[in-house]
Amino acid sequence: MLEGLFFLPGRALCRGRCCRFFVTLGVFSCSSYPNAAPSTSSDNQIVKSFSSLYFYPGHSREFTLKSSDKFRCPRKFVPHQARTFCKTTSFTDSTMNQLNQAKNIWRKANAVCFDVDSTLIQDEAIDELANFCGKGDEVQELTAQAMKGGMDFREALALRLDLIRPTQAQLRNFICTQKQRLTPYVKELIYELHKREKEVYLISGGFRSIIEPVAKSLDIPTANIYANRLKFFYDGGYAGFDETMLTSRSGGKGSAVQDLIERHGYDTVVMIGDGITDWEASPPADLFIGFGGNAFRHEVKNLAKWYVTDFRDLINELRD
Repeated sequence: MLEGLFFLPGRALCRGRCCRFFVTLGVFSCSSYPNAAPSTSSDNQIVKSFSSLYFYPGHSREFTLKSSDKFRCPRKFVPHQARTFCKTTSFTDSTMNQLNQAKNIWRKANAVCFDVDSTLIQDEAIDELANFCGKGDEVQELTAQAMKGGMDFREALALRLDLIRPTQAQLRNFICTQKQRLTPYVKELIYELHKREKEVYLISGGFRSIIEPVAKSLDIPTANIYANRLKFFYDGGYAGFDETMLTSRSGGKGSAVQDLIERHGYDTVVMIGDGITDWEASPPADLFIGFGGNAFRHEVKNLAKWYVTDFRDLINELRD
């Protein structure tokens, strides 16, 4: 049996009498025996009896076939599209079990925590603020380093803010004129969570004054926000940030999750985010779900037990 996942659904990958290919929602199976094809019910479900997965990474890779001793698929029957733009990745039963466990935790969670920048909204608000204040290029590089875990978070935050030095008037104008773009389907996802009486929190290394309008648009109480506060002098000049806030330091998101658990006694908490700082919040969160719909980070995908790029995956899992 040769089975796998290929991101060219609906195209024949093998021709000839020696084998049969079945392509269903991206899952294919090649077998020398009739009625041996796997079946799937959704694009999130992968057959359990496969030996390898074939991913399309967006650049040319030599295609490697893996098959059992009983069956070999001749190379000439595999078209060029399947021989290139692919790589082989092992996918074990334990990985499948981890995914199923993650989905079970997601369904039973009574509190869900979202990162904000590049998760709840499409952009990094501090980069947008930097652009607004004319300091975009200098700040973007520091943001990238911070998201990859390349430097202490508080140090990175201080360096970026020292470059931007936003005045109170600039911040007010930014909030009024630069509406934050919600990630597709996040409004529907939060509606589904609220409908099931799951509490929603926003845990961010960003700034509370920018996040509050977003929270209100999603019917999330401002009391459910853990974020940083900017400080200003009486004349409106930049005076720094409040270092007593949990999310102003490395590991702060985990501290925020622990705080809400202790305050409310939640049994099961899920953290959703795009960065290393979000992954670090689990534990104490029972599950971290990596999100790559706005910013794809390989290191986060490799660490997450469940990684999605579309919030509809989470919505569908709640509805099933």
